[in-house]
Amino acid sequence: MAITAPSPQLTQRSATDLAAAIRNRQLTAREVVQAHVDRLHARQPRTNALACDRFADALAEADQADERIKSDPDPPPFLGVPCTIKESFAVEGMPNAVACAAYHYLSNSVGGVTVEFMRESDRKAWVNFVPPRWIYPGASICGVPSEVSRAFLRGWYAQNGVSLGNPRLGFVCTAQTTDGQHGLSGYFLEHDLDLSPEERVRQALKAAA
Repeated sequence: MAITAPSPQLTQRSATDLAAAIRNRQLTAREVVQAHVDRLHARQPRTNALACDRFADALAEADQADERIKSDPDPPPFLGVPCTIKESFAVEGMPNAVACAAYHYLSNSVGGVTVEFMRESDRKAWVNFVPPRWIYPGASICGVPSEVSRAFLRGWYAQNGVSLGNPRLGFVCTAQTTDGQHGLSGYFLEHDLDLSPEERVRQALKAAA
């Protein structure tokens, strides 16, 4: 007698398989998304894979996808299939300050730069670059003029909010290695009001002992 293999759990099936099942109405997008939400809830305490979630929005969007599939003969190919999005991408309802800090943590870590990341809240997240910095052995980075570090922050960190379309997002620098402090440190902060170009980076430095 032939034995039929059990269907794999929804969270183990490929995106193309799930897309076809949703499109052919063998599964609903709500069922698929709920299965992934349940799996993430179960594994998050151990993996800490999500910086933040939007589960309620995802389930609401799944319901919208199911309604569209009922009437649309040619829906988008992966409509209703859930996915995770890296924090460095601006997604509606997700905190931009955390996205920026997480991006700098990830991108620098990939490049071999030692950096620490801490989310304080949805509107405030820290980055700290620990010496020795990148190509500078020992304390040699302290020979770089402080103005060079400030110019770097104005040219790059000040533009993060602009890139995300968030005029309230800025960076507050609390320490600079070039000033003889413990490292380049600071936090991305979403303010209550739009920032002028001069306000996108603020210095909140303490004199080195």
